[in-house]
Amino acid sequence: MQRWFSMICAAALLAGLLGISAPARAAAPAQSTPAKCATEYVVKAGDWVRQIARQFKVDWQAIVSANALTTPDLIYPGQKLCIPAAATSTPTPTPTRTATGPTPTRTSTAAPSATPVPAVTPTFRIVKVVKDQSVTIETANFPAGVKFDVRFGAMGTHGVGGAVAATQDSGKGGTFQATFTIPAAFKGADQIALRLDNAATGYFAFNWFYNSNAP
Repeated sequence: MQRWFSMICAAALLAGLLGISAPARAAAPAQSTPAKCATEYVVKAGDWVRQIARQFKVDWQAIVSANALTTPDLIYPGQKLCIPAAATSTPTPTPTRTATGPTPTRTSTAAPSATPVPAVTPTFRIVKVVKDQSVTIETANFPAGVKFDVRFGAMGTHGVGGAVAATQDSGKGGTFQATFTIPAAFKGADQIALRLDNAATGYFAFNWFYNSNAP
């Protein structure tokens, strides 16, 4: 027995001198850390990963990774998916800089003048029509001392964009009558629009009439 023990000790000593060691233990497989789920979602018919990602405002690849989906587009109704928390980023504060040197001088620019808003709304009514010849109007609430462009136009246009057929000075304003010649372009028309306007002041009025003798 002593002889065998001596031989075993000698063999161990020789192995140590030659650098021979016992077989190393196999390393234990690394365990994956499960993703932290913000919520759990049950797949419904018609769902797909990118749609679910948009719904929860997360990256679709994060859902694929959290659920180990080998085929992202292959999910089925009733399947439970781990929805990770949406990534948040902290904005980097912008350093405050202290200006040095002389303060620049700013020149104020006057705001563009807006079109004036009329204080009253001028109107007019048709008092007489001579077919294909002339139309007479009577005004109301017209401002004093304003020259109005008189425009004839097709029915439904309110005379907007019509060619200027005459100019009418409102004089003392208020109520007055004026007669205008119907332009040749509108002779034979059944209905005609009539407009008086002044672009500088913003005042305007419009009406229409049948191109037939009246009253």
